[in-house]
Amino acid sequence: LDLFLKEVFMPTDKSFSDLKPAHEQTSGEGEKIERQFWEDMKSFNLKALESKIAPEFQSIHSDGPRNKSGELELIKNLKLSKFSLTDFKITQQDNILIITYSVSAPEVIDEHHLSRTPTPRMSIWKKNHDHWQIIAHANLHRI
Repeated sequence: LDLFLKEVFMPTDKSFSDLKPAHEQTSGEGEKIERQFWEDMKSFNLKALESKIAPEFQSIHSDGPRNKSGELELIKNLKLSKFSLTDFKITQQDNILIITYSVSAPEVIDEHHLSRTPTPRMSIWKKNHDHWQIIAHANLHRI
């Protein structure tokens, strides 16, 4: 994460005047990869999820932070059926996507039934060579 922050906020190979501004999207590639990530969770496609979650991944939930292995463990215990993803806001800067959206789903996490009320989430993805990997996720739903 420190390297990510340095790359985004303190680039060494460009002067600040050379930086391109981030641009917002309302849909597109960012929405597509986020929706596919949710489909992979729903179908327990752990092989796909393992490859999409970066080694330096970190998430935050109301019960605390998780690294990659902790998040995969949470997903293994997730009971997810129908879900709705709405209100996408996507910002891209070079190989970084920042995606905020709302989720409405009858989730069960660690035997806790969560409300179907739409709740905000944020995912940060980084393009590594030819594929996107999620490096951070914020789940603002109370567990």
